[in-house]
Amino acid sequence: MCAYKARAIFTNDAECDDMNSFLHLLLYANDIDIEGLVLSSSCFHYEGDMEEDTDGSELIRERIFADDPRPLYLLAGGGTKTIARAIATVASA
Repeated sequence: MCAYKARAIFTNDAECDDMNSFLHLLLYANDIDIEGLVLSSSCFHYEGDMEEDTDGSELIRERIFADDPRPLYLLAGGGTKTIARAIATVASA
């Protein structure tokens, strides 16, 4: 067993399949540190709008730079553009 809990942020676009993934994630809530749940709107993220930061991308960026040596896992149940926007912001910093 690992000596520490993994850190994770879960993105979700609230479609039925992703809601099932969210419920599955909650089964492991005692075993991982869930640092964020990001609900992404399909109408913005599937169209590829990555010009502006969102609350979700800001959360991801903040947690990437948090003073915590553990790896941060970004779980994409949906809303992959939110993760991509956060990574683009980090890369340009």
